[in-house]
Amino acid sequence: MPAFNRCSSFLRLDFCMAQSFIACMRILVLSSCLFLLAIGCQRSALSVPPGQGHDPVWTGEDGKINDTSGDSRSGSPTIIPVVNAPIGQVASVHAVLRFVILDFPLHPMPQEDRRLFIYREQQKVGMVKVTGPSHGRTIAADLIEGEAKSGDQVRPD
Repeated sequence: MPAFNRCSSFLRLDFCMAQSFIACMRILVLSSCLFLLAIGCQRSALSVPPGQGHDPVWTGEDGKINDTSGDSRSGSPTIIPVVNAPIGQVASVHAVLRFVILDFPLHPMPQEDRRLFIYREQQKVGMVKVTGPSHGRTIAADLIEGEAKSGDQVRPD
């Protein structure tokens, strides 16, 4: 019995073309992946990593970027440190039971048993003691003294 050759007959020509097409696609996909890997692993154009050496800093004036390596400039804006204190607001008040729900969307949640003060229009109007439970970014607190309304600011003194 003669050996069977897949590409010997006219009907098997499509099978051979399909195999060569799959081989070409494999080569194309692999070479594309290698190309993308080589581009992604290239070193960036920055010679000094950010935050090291002299790095250009935005000064807040006219939207320009200035170099801070030279002399000190007058008129540069004051740098305000980030306060890592729990600052939130009163989400809801339950006057009969004398407790409030506090919301801390941008700042860390205060620890339980911590005393915070309630401010309304820069005036201290009350004090709360954080008791919990917490859910997401909200936490319950007992109203110890004063009063609270929804929207009042809560922060440590």
